[in-house]
Amino acid sequence: MASEVPLLGEPAETAALYLAGALPAPERAALEAYLAAGGRAYDGAFRQLDAAAAALGRLIPPVPPDPALRDALLQRITPPSGDQATPLRRQLLGREADPPSCVLRRAEDGDWEDTAVPGVRLRVLAVDAAAGRFTALVRMVPGATYVAHRHAGPEECFVLEGDLRHGAQVMRAGDYEWLPAGSDHGPQTTAEGCLLLIHSSLSDVLTP
Repeated sequence: MASEVPLLGEPAETAALYLAGALPAPERAALEAYLAAGGRAYDGAFRQLDAAAAALGRLIPPVPPDPALRDALLQRITPPSGDQATPLRRQLLGREADPPSCVLRRAEDGDWEDTAVPGVRLRVLAVDAAAGRFTALVRMVPGATYVAHRHAGPEECFVLEGDLRHGAQVMRAGDYEWLPAGSDHGPQTTAEGCLLLIHSSLSDVLTP
């Protein structure tokens, strides 16, 4: 048999506070004990709130996600396969992440690696697997071209030496570029050769 109705105020207000998680703990416990015992005095209030919530849902038009945000999210939850990954990403697949502490790379270390792109070499400075990011120096010989790709996260590029060309845009020593997640980068070339500092995502993918 249901216990006596707890004196918690107006049923509509009590039900709203309960569903919002704002009812004080003693009153919430009293209400739950009453409902568990089969009490029905609040049924109408709960039904009205259900109807109001459903009506609000119908009144709010769906909003399509920003295309760049959608692409970035899909890329983060679906890591690219080896075929889709950019050459730099493939270079870093399986590489052990750096410890979550200070990372020091001396200038004289000179641990440069060839990549799958002719004329493009890579010196990895740091890999943050948890954040899905890496920092590296990229050296391109005169006439080299890096492939078109889409950024899974923001990319930062600082030109240390030479020139870097993308379409009509020419970047030279001292120039900096930031691009958002989801943005596309067409083929990048260099006439004189260049040295770049790159901070980018581990999940960039190739684009046609």
